[in-house]
Amino acid sequence: MVESSMSDFTIIIDTREQRPLFFRDVETIRRALKTGDYSIEGCEDRVSIERKSLEDLLSCVTSRREAFNDQMTRLLSFESKALLIEARPLDLEQGNWFPKVHPNAVIGTVLKWKMKGIPVIYANGQEQAAKYVAWFMRLFWERKYE
Repeated sequence: MVESSMSDFTIIIDTREQRPLFFRDVETIRRALKTGDYSIEGCEDRVSIERKSLEDLLSCVTSRREAFNDQMTRLLSFESKALLIEARPLDLEQGNWFPKVHPNAVIGTVLKWKMKGIPVIYANGQEQAAKYVAWFMRLFWERKYE
């Protein structure tokens, strides 16, 4: 087996990401992904993170519910996967947003997918989200070469 280090991977950012995360110490490329918003080049069928801003999540609970359920169902088949929400759990509980969606609908949707086996990562903003995606991908990469 060839020696490999953690920095040998490249994060793929899905071309549909409208506000892609910025990664300081990891190489990235833009490419269409079948599932999720972030993956690792060469491991697109094994690792994936679906990223949602609070606004995205609200639309996934209402008008885009069927498409979101399809995305999450595909994500279940991945070896390493996560739903990354750019909000704090308290933000979901307080429900201070417009249009009005009841917090129980949002929390219930997140818990449903968590119970089915998709880990949920909460990040307070894009900078923290980028750190968590990079850490997640590094951990996957390290495990791949253990």
